[in-house]
Amino acid sequence: MPIAQQQQLVAEQKALQSAMKTATDKTKDQQLPTSVSGLKEVLDVAGGKLRVNVQDGQLISATQIAPIKAMKDKKKQAAFGQMFGLLANSVGADAKKVGADFQKALKDQDGSNTTIKTIKSNGVKFNVGASASDIFIYVTK
Repeated sequence: MPIAQQQQLVAEQKALQSAMKTATDKTKDQQLPTSVSGLKEVLDVAGGKLRVNVQDGQLISATQIAPIKAMKDKKKQAAFGQMFGLLANSVGADAKKVGADFQKALKDQDGSNTTIKTIKSNGVKFNVGASASDIFIYVTK
């Protein structure tokens, strides 16, 4: 490779590293921690909160908590859906199937129950409960 191309490549790599550092710094509050032990709240964003239970390096469970009032705001509702889909994917579930089952279960809900039927995908269980103010999605294997 000619020296000019090598110098250009080095300059591009430095620019990319700088851009990555800037992006990382700007989104620090939206990033998951690199390591977790015990029961921790790892994310608190418009889509809700994410709590995980990690024991001996193994993810035992995850809980997504979203305010019910956030479901009335389109941006927060989209953030919730994105967070829910990413959570489903990250634990090995079929996010599209889980999302569709979740929406169907919510539509079928009669309003007097505080839970819905367990959603299962690829060995992962999604139990959904609700309080007066929040929706709780408990994820376990």
